Amino acid sequence: MTSAAIARRSARGRERVVARMHNHVAALEKFQLAATGLEAQRVAASGATKQLDELSQEVAASGEALAEMELGLAASDPATAAPVTATAEA
Repeated sequence: MTSAAIARRSARGRERVVARMHNHVAALEKFQLAATGLEAQRVAASGATKQLDELSQEVAASGEALAEMELGLAASDPATAAPVTATAEA
């Protein structure tokens, strides 16, 4: 084999290696994008769960405050105590 043939063969081999490396880099970039997307979804989901937990606690606290107010009003005003009890029994 002549030196020119060896040089051509070496150049083709080098081109193939470079093409394969480009392909691998593209695959790694796609993988990185997918992983970043999954991480963003996980963060968003945990953030939504946290917001729901906070809202649930706020609703529970306001419900308890309303119940305490109703009990306080019913105990202080005997005229309103009877209808509240009658409504609860019906």
